[in-house]
Amino acid sequence: MEPAESIWKAVLGVIQLAVTKSNYKTWFADTKGLSMTDKTFVVGVKDDFTAACLKQNHLPLVERHLFKQIGRKVSVEFTVDWDPSRPATQEDKNICALYHLRPELSFENFVVGPSNQLAHAAALSIADGNADNQFNPLFICASPGLGKTHLLQAIGQRSVEHNLRPLYTSCSSLISECIRSFSNGTTDMVKEKYASADVLMVDDIHDLAGKEATQDIFFSIFNSAREAGHQIVVTSDRTPADMDRIADRLKSRFEWGLITDIQAPEYETRLAIIKTRVHGRQVDLSDEMISAIAEAPCTSIRELEGRLNKVIAYATLLKEPITMDIIKKALRGQNHVPSCDSSSDIDGLIKDIASSFGVTPEKILGSDRDQKTALARQVAMYVLKQRGLSLAAAGQAVGNRNASTVSHAVNKVEQLIVTDSELLDIVSKLCPGLSK
Repeated sequence: MEPAESIWKAVLGVIQLAVTKSNYKTWFADTKGLSMTDKTFVVGVKDDFTAACLKQNHLPLVERHLFKQIGRKVSVEFTVDWDPSRPATQEDKNICALYHLRPELSFENFVVGPSNQLAHAAALSIADGNADNQFNPLFICASPGLGKTHLLQAIGQRSVEHNLRPLYTSCSSLISECIRSFSNGTTDMVKEKYASADVLMVDDIHDLAGKEATQDIFFSIFNSAREAGHQIVVTSDRTPADMDRIADRLKSRFEWGLITDIQAPEYETRLAIIKTRVHGRQVDLSDEMISAIAEAPCTSIRELEGRLNKVIAYATLLKEPITMDIIKKALRGQNHVPSCDSSSDIDGLIKDIASSFGVTPEKILGSDRDQKTALARQVAMYVLKQRGLSLAAAGQAVGNRNASTVSHAVNKVEQLIVTDSELLDIVSKLCPGLSK
């Protein structure tokens, strides 16, 4: 692997944790490191529009993390270079392209462990036609980066093998399509398109919140598809009960089938994931090295992959083979955000946050809405989530807030720490293993 490619993969591993999921998917997911000189780093993108937006909106973020990876300031150039090669047969590529699926996100490449076993079993049962409508809909709930999209894509690919016609879409794409249909009078065509799919898969269904007109359309799609015996699978970062600004009639339908979740991977699963990624990257690591990378808990698979990327990039830059010493140096300061294991831990953390912002713990837990208290409260929810609490548990700990409030707070803080160095310092001290 070329040095620029390795370095850029390591940078992407960190950027995944610094921006929202939608921002990463839109602007960073399909980029690649092309070349590097002493003064310049060239990033390949798929079109001129992406290059312009990255330069205008994300250049400081990219420059900052490149500096941390290579130890010197370089000028970043975004250039169109779009001819992605993927480890799949041409037939796989043609089929996946037809259905907007990614061939690498298959059941064969999904690492199963206790944290995701039920969700995987349900998805596989549906894809193989063994569910007998008892999992309709299948509702997969998990925090970002734990494999929800992977399972949807795998269901789609296996469905094709059984001569079924899948349709995968993100909820944001569905919303955009519905908005266009309002103005051009094609709403019925949109309903027919989605309801006629043998397997309908909608990613991040929580994005329907507050979109009343689109909710009405999806309600009609849901009813028509289910009445026709078609399978529906949706994913979300919260359960139906925790969804705000979603119509009750829609939430009740999400609860008709099976609701299953995916948790952060435990050690054995982290170990298996790293082994799989190492094999795919053709990197030679001993079991002891793999164990060292997988040892510390993580909140997402993206974070875990980011560790491996960083180790590979570190060794590449030093032009040395990967050793235990290289791994320790590469991951120094990143092992990793400690967890909150008791109520005393949580109480102590909230006191520390209150002190950092010059407010009292009671104000954070209360209903005050002044700017300083509101930000301290959002940081508290963000830090608790980083330390392993679920959205619901973090909300419960911070004055009985609901999961959607916590999700909003997490996204807000993620955006702020990209540009606010003072806030980043505060958050980093509260989360000692958080990458700056």
